[in-house]
Amino acid sequence: MFNVRELCKLQLWLPLGLSLCLSQCLWRPILASHARLPVYIQRHMNASADACVDFYEHACGGWSLAHADDVYASQLEQLDYEYHASLAELLEQQPGPQEPRFVQLLRDSYVACRRLDKRYDAAQFVRWLAEWSRGETESETESASASERGNGSALIHLLKTYGLGELLQYENEEEEEEAEAEALSDAEQRLLQLQLPWPNPEDYLSDAGDYEMLTHASFRQLYPASARPSATRRPAYLSCVSALLAEQPVSLLAAYLQLRLLRLLQQLPAPAFGRQQCAAQSRQLLTHAAVWLLQQQVPHAQRHHTNDTMHQLFEQLRQQFKLQLQVNRNRFDNATQSFLLQKLQRMRLRVGVLPSGSPEQQQQQLEEHYAQLQLRANDYYGNLLALLRQTQRWAAGAEGEAADGLFVVQSDGFGSYASCFFLFSRNLVVLPHSLLAANLYRSHQPKVFTHSGLGFLLAHELSHGFDLSGVVYDGRGKLASRQQRQRLSSNARFANQKTCLKRRHAEIADEKFADLNGLSLAYDSYFTAHCQHKEATGARCGTAVQQHFFLNFAQFFCRDDLQPEDTSEHGSSRQRVNDAVASSQHFARAFGCERSRHKHPLCQLY
Repeated sequence: MFNVRELCKLQLWLPLGLSLCLSQCLWRPILASHARLPVYIQRHMNASADACVDFYEHACGGWSLAHADDVYASQLEQLDYEYHASLAELLEQQPGPQEPRFVQLLRDSYVACRRLDKRYDAAQFVRWLAEWSRGETESETESASASERGNGSALIHLLKTYGLGELLQYENEEEEEEAEAEALSDAEQRLLQLQLPWPNPEDYLSDAGDYEMLTHASFRQLYPASARPSATRRPAYLSCVSALLAEQPVSLLAAYLQLRLLRLLQQLPAPAFGRQQCAAQSRQLLTHAAVWLLQQQVPHAQRHHTNDTMHQLFEQLRQQFKLQLQVNRNRFDNATQSFLLQKLQRMRLRVGVLPSGSPEQQQQQLEEHYAQLQLRANDYYGNLLALLRQTQRWAAGAEGEAADGLFVVQSDGFGSYASCFFLFSRNLVVLPHSLLAANLYRSHQPKVFTHSGLGFLLAHELSHGFDLSGVVYDGRGKLASRQQRQRLSSNARFANQKTCLKRRHAEIADEKFADLNGLSLAYDSYFTAHCQHKEATGARCGTAVQQHFFLNFAQFFCRDDLQPEDTSEHGSSRQRVNDAVASSQHFARAFGCERSRHKHPLCQLY
């Protein structure tokens, strides 16, 4: 059977007439296979790129041109963008007569955000920061816990989200470049020497007051000795002030941001948040209310069908991984094999972040969840303060979920909201409803696209339960016994494969394993189920369908290459796609790639 490269070579040596015949006859099935691809894949492809050299470019090289006029820069951002557009449209409608209170809270949050561009009350923001500082006073000593100091990171993230990141920037870039060589005490002195306008204390709570320069003594009052770092502790100075302040108590951070705001009053333009931004903010802080509202727009029968489809897909992936474990390449002892198989058997999938139960039960639980929260449609900063405090109370519950069992979803903790995630403490894979949308999912699409899209994402998260970090937790989400961990670590082949992953992929070893194993499970779960018998080959199992599988897999990672991306945890999109397919023999056969004899062997944990 000819592959694409062989046809190219053959045409170079044939007479023109025969060459044209080959083009019309032998190439037609290949061209026809692309013609049957979904339109979105054809739009995103760069068919001229060699799939064997740079598959990401082949599958996603046309993304930038296809979406040149769009505000989002990736497939992942597109899912969020469309989700927020739907949410904004619903929140701009008149409330219904039986609207739950938590939906009204969501609406108040959105309306207050949209009204902010009409009147920017800087003094109100200063009061908000002051109230935050007073309300969150902590034990600001050397014994302060990591969780107490972590509040600074949360506030910094929220300020950046709300378009106030300017408050965290340096004024002098040269000072930033020299900062790495300075001691922590020098950073403290830099803050103390700031000469910024400060309101007269008597007029502090008024909308407009007389301003005077902030003196060293004034700053000392604002920044008490108990909040300053100990002189005996001198870690290397962090590269920017925002990173330094992220480790400080909230009271210091709030005070610093007050100073920065007052300095920039004449420079900072009035925020003008759009529909998308306000919908995203409201969704971030009232996640479950937003999810509930959008879910109500989908007919119950359709939700039920989708839920069943996802659980069937997850079960197929789980059974495929079970077969992989049973091969026992590592020659684990019986106790370890039983530990791994029981963990896999206990692993569950939750479709959506809301708890299971009837719609009435879910609504009642959300009413109780938001019962203590009070928001107003004309108080944007007051709403932020109330939401931040409520979020802290929820997060103080069990790890990964609130005290009432609702998951505390954080955009900065799990990436985009349009992402699956795995909860180690629950041995649970969570699939947000925002992923159940085009182009990733359509209810009646061919199964090959479901397996290569959502199937890969679910298999990726399933694999995290067995990666270098996750395998030490048992089927109930508890840390495995010391004996079981010793059995794992003492297995020679398993230890070698762990070393292989760490040496080759360093800090992203867990993510790389999840990518490689997830793609393998997704491929096998489809083609094993549909192509076991010879009579099943052809439309479901031929080369064209195999190519479609890999092309659709890559779509989730398509993005505008001109836009920067965070590669610290997963690696770049191009790297992730190319690394995953380079390790697949099925991919090499589907695209006629010649596997290099010098290619590194695959690091395979199981």
